[in-house]
Amino acid sequence: MLRRLVPLMFCLGLAACAALPESESPEAGLPGGPDNELELALLLGEIALQRNQLGEAALHYAEAAARSDSSEISQRATAVAFQAGREDVALESAERWRTLAPQSLAANRYLAVLRLRRGDLDGATEAFTSVLLLTEDTAVAFDELLTILGAEERRRSAAEVMEVLVADYPDEPMAQFALARLALMAARPRLALTAAERLSTLDADWPRGQLTLAQALLAAGEPEAALTLARRISLAAETDTELRLELAGLLTAAGLEDEALAQLEALRAAEPGNEDVVRALALVRLRTGELEAAEQLWSQLRQGFRHSVEASYYLGQIAREQGRDFQAIRSLSRVTTGPQTVAAQVLVALIYEASGDLEAALQHLRDFATASPRHADAMRIASARLLVDAGRDEEALALFDTPLAERPGDERLLEARAGVFGLVAQRQIDEGAYRDALSTYRRGLAAHPDEPLLLYQRALLYERMDRVRQAIREFERLVRMDPESPVFLNALGYTLADRTRDFVRARALIEQALERAPDNAAIIDSLGWVLFRLGDLDGALEYLLHAWSLMRDPEVAAHIVEVRLARGEEGEALEMLQEALERWPGDRHLEPWRERLMP
Repeated sequence: MLRRLVPLMFCLGLAACAALPESESPEAGLPGGPDNELELALLLGEIALQRNQLGEAALHYAEAAARSDSSEISQRATAVAFQAGREDVALESAERWRTLAPQSLAANRYLAVLRLRRGDLDGATEAFTSVLLLTEDTAVAFDELLTILGAEERRRSAAEVMEVLVADYPDEPMAQFALARLALMAARPRLALTAAERLSTLDADWPRGQLTLAQALLAAGEPEAALTLARRISLAAETDTELRLELAGLLTAAGLEDEALAQLEALRAAEPGNEDVVRALALVRLRTGELEAAEQLWSQLRQGFRHSVEASYYLGQIAREQGRDFQAIRSLSRVTTGPQTVAAQVLVALIYEASGDLEAALQHLRDFATASPRHADAMRIASARLLVDAGRDEEALALFDTPLAERPGDERLLEARAGVFGLVAQRQIDEGAYRDALSTYRRGLAAHPDEPLLLYQRALLYERMDRVRQAIREFERLVRMDPESPVFLNALGYTLADRTRDFVRARALIEQALERAPDNAAIIDSLGWVLFRLGDLDGALEYLLHAWSLMRDPEVAAHIVEVRLARGEEGEALEMLQEALERWPGDRHLEPWRERLMP
């Protein structure tokens, strides 16, 4: 029954938790005499497990773990709750397990991951530190932590934890490698580049380390240096298929799809049966819009073992793109494991919704939540979004009543329900019902006091309604709540730059934000705008064009148009406006300029 646990458990090094040996009774290892309530909890847990009622089994085993001094029972309780998606219950059992067996690597791994998922970064760091100390080989330990953290959805949190862990091992190459890789996953290119450069200093002859440096250079906006290094690595990597595959990925990311395809086709000719090569080819063909060629490659992979689930996901996407909804649903419904699971099931629901059958969409999400309890919260959030889009707001909010009654302190559920209020308000804003949106924000903040998302969205609405003082007060409140947040610093700074004449303070705030997020296009745009307001046209244009290169956005385009006109560059301004209008006809930032320049 618990064999479904195996893929994730092996990733965590927890396969031993999956089941007790047949020769060992559930009560083995218990001290003293009989405990009828303990025995009953174990029995009920086992019965629920045999019936595949994982949620109920998790509760019974957790009760047994709380009553027992047996680390084996806490181990089993943690594993069952983890698989059932009851991470709150799993966390309690894992804490108990670690207390009873503090030197257990598996207990510390479980505890670290569960704390990370609850947003307890300090607690996760403490447990991962124990994993490092309990592992004899530090390089092996960081390699394992990269595997564990790389599988987590909260990429930025994972990178933050790794950054703290690596600080104590500045001369360990594998530590720098792990940090660089996680930073790339988390879209933190500067952190990735710093770690990769340190790695190159420690071990300049490791091709994979050099490739990571090239990837970091590309992510940090230095494509020429990245490609120069990548091609140098390529000359020394002719016999390393895995490395050549990553090099092809780098070329693709740099927009050199033809060069990547040439390398991949050469690899395929040399190793026609290599599924990893076929997969890489399929991804590039998909990226270049060659759907028929991509479909043939993914169909080949679906017949294999390693990439069959991923192949079903992309075949479903292709079928949907081509209007073959029935085939899309069939393919996507097969994606029940792996990183695309949630996206696949949500896409099935969206196909049903697009066909006009909202009830079928909601039923699909409910059915999948029942079949895969671990993804129940994600399915609930997706259902809430569909209901909000349909105007069934109270039903969307009610989806969280039962789980929050069971888990009143679950941060992810609380964030999700707060997000529903935000979705409702955003729909009302799109409909022009600003007062209704304000009422929704008030209601949401009554249920979720000081929720940053709702405060931030309300501040944006105040600004849109020309209630500038209220917007500024709200942004100032957010900055006081989180003085290190680049988002809040930028929002306050930009509002001051755009709607007041307090340009000096605005620039200081935006520069603080840019120090914390140097690659954020929105912040770069804000700095360009405040420089324009200060009269520095050259500096303004430089930053705005940089922001445009990182993020195509109508507001950035409108800023560039205004700065170009101020510089007397009417032709360039009109060219930018025409390009932007083709992308976003009718956009509120562009319309005033269309009326002025294209009467």
